[in-house]
Amino acid sequence: MIYHVIIKDKDQRLRFAADTEKILKNYKKFIPGRIRSELVCDLGIKAEVDLDTLAQVEALIDRRGYEYIKREKPG
Repeated sequence: MIYHVIIKDKDQRLRFAADTEKILKNYKKFIPGRIRSELVCDLGIKAEVDLDTLAQVEALIDRRGYEYIKREKPG
């Protein structure tokens, strides 16, 4: 599952990433590339999580009122 969380303010993006990392036990940070010359996002966090951890991350997104797009992992 891929979550694309839309946060316009850069400081809020970094704070959200830091708070998300506190929830996750084993994760990797990365800088995503571009798709068709369109910037996908400027910060990525990759992790395998159980349903409880996923619920915590979704709750964090909802509490902060961020817009997000959820989709299945491609191919």
